[in-house]
Amino acid sequence: MPTLSDTDKRIGVVRITQFFTNGRDLVYYVQGREHITKLNEGAFGRQCFTGPLFGCPIMTIQLAAVISEAIEYSDSGGKVWRLTSHMEGVKWRYFFETGRVLWDRLALDKYKMKALQEDFAEEMKQQKESASGAPGED
Repeated sequence: MPTLSDTDKRIGVVRITQFFTNGRDLVYYVQGREHITKLNEGAFGRQCFTGPLFGCPIMTIQLAAVISEAIEYSDSGGKVWRLTSHMEGVKWRYFFETGRVLWDRLALDKYKMKALQEDFAEEMKQQKESASGAPGED
């Protein structure tokens, strides 16, 4: 996993709708002013961003809605449309290629994945118990 040398807490988020063949979106982000600047500078001069990225597919509508709302309230943000103009198309292609390269290089931490699955199973168990009442209640 890449180490971020920039400890600034700001993040730059990119969401690509319908990135996957099943219609799911891809979200990736960079952290820190230096990395955000490099990500944005590359839009018209590079094939894709090669710095540290973190990404995941969006599997719920709610997360997509939260990200859309965050863009509306952010200091700087906007949408890049694929076919509105040549320059917008170049920018869209850059963000898309960055997402494609990220997905190709994505490495999963098996231990963290197992821990997440166990946490999820425990949460589902607790929700099921709370929905049916406390154990032993009749």
